[in-house]
Amino acid sequence: MFPLAAHQLPDAVRRIATPTAGASLEATRAFRKGDILWSEPPLMSLRHSFSQRCTDSCGQCMRPLGTLSSALSRLLSLQDKPNADYRIIERLLNDKTSDSLLSKHIPCPRGCNTCFCSTQCATEASASWHGTLCSLRGQQRVAWGEFVQFAMRHCEGFILAGLVYAAVISDIERGCLLESSMRRFWCFENEQIPWPDIARFGVDLRGEMSTQDWHARRAVALKESFQLLCMALQPEAEQQSPNVEVLFDETLYSKLCGQIELTTIWISVPITPCLRNDRMHPKLMAEIKRSGIDMLFKSLVLKAQEADNEYRVPMRPADGETRSFTLSDALDRLRNESVKNSDHCNVFPDVQGMGFFKHISYINHSCCPNVVLEYRSNSNAASVVACRDVNDGDELSLAYLDFTVPWRLGDRHKHLLEGYGFVCTCDRCVGEAKEFDCVARGKKRKYEAHTRGLEFRAARTILGRIDDRVRFDANSSP
Repeated sequence: MFPLAAHQLPDAVRRIATPTAGASLEATRAFRKGDILWSEPPLMSLRHSFSQRCTDSCGQCMRPLGTLSSALSRLLSLQDKPNADYRIIERLLNDKTSDSLLSKHIPCPRGCNTCFCSTQCATEASASWHGTLCSLRGQQRVAWGEFVQFAMRHCEGFILAGLVYAAVISDIERGCLLESSMRRFWCFENEQIPWPDIARFGVDLRGEMSTQDWHARRAVALKESFQLLCMALQPEAEQQSPNVEVLFDETLYSKLCGQIELTTIWISVPITPCLRNDRMHPKLMAEIKRSGIDMLFKSLVLKAQEADNEYRVPMRPADGETRSFTLSDALDRLRNESVKNSDHCNVFPDVQGMGFFKHISYINHSCCPNVVLEYRSNSNAASVVACRDVNDGDELSLAYLDFTVPWRLGDRHKHLLEGYGFVCTCDRCVGEAKEFDCVARGKKRKYEAHTRGLEFRAARTILGRIDDRVRFDANSSP
């Protein structure tokens, strides 16, 4: 392929090689809980389709756009039939605080539907992915639309890969070398696994499809998406450089999609930081909470997300299986949180998406992490924040799962194995595996029969991985 880019690391960390998880990052000095280690924007990001329906945001940095009034109206438009108290809503919409500005709408100068929060974001996007996509005409524009629709049906990561291709083409147009531009995005060598091969990470416990069947399904989807991408972008690229056949290679595209699936991080940009300088908005937020409309907002977002999940064709075993928690469980949890939490700063839904980062994507997973990501700049630039004290030399770890919802050991194990290709052996998983092993041996009360199979398999796999590591360390010691 081509040599990896030598990205400059932040002063707070250094790169290390772990025996079981590949490259990782460790702290170069001690940090206290709440300290920011560093911040960085994503190399490329994408708003989730359900979030685009719920919230208007900048096409480049995901900063929320418009006013509180427009945010209210957009959310309420998602209702199948109105069931809210519109007297309260009308009062909110007529309140002068509803005109509180989140951010200006700056439309694309070429007239497409993309909007930005500033001229800086519009300029940055025009010099990258947006400059290429906005210039598509005729059949190429139609093909790009078909590519996006196909990706929304099968895998949103395809769209993120398409944006990378658009950015590379834009780089070539501005005089950059093709290899130099590609090196910027194909930058995680160990994670460049062909996208269909990721299906082999997991096992379908229902037995309906073998890993070979899942691999074949993914291979067909990948090929069709690549053909649509070529129809949309290859003619544009050939106008800029005669050597783009290197870029439009299905194997290269497959490895990029694999890298994206294994390294992307959930992005969640809150609306409320945009309002914290407005002295009037807490009154409006309190009124929304007293009326219970905040629960309506959150349920609408959850239903939009669920609708997207139901629309998608399963591309791995976990996509087609029932989770241990449901939409009603999530709504019950939100109600409990709403009762406990008197803070009015989390009424509107965050702008949600995904992206991969130059350095953050090297942080490995733990179910008991020592850092979290926060989006404090009203954009998709992530800040790495210590969630507990971190010592000099500690390996940094993030939770790849959303722990605001309940995860049994078996569910965590299965999701991480199928989604990321590894068995988690963090302290939490090992502790729960040992506890379940005691349960299985009859030393404690037994779990329900319907959970025993998945939990038992996870526990035995984790403990077996620990035993293998101990034997390896013993054989490797001098």
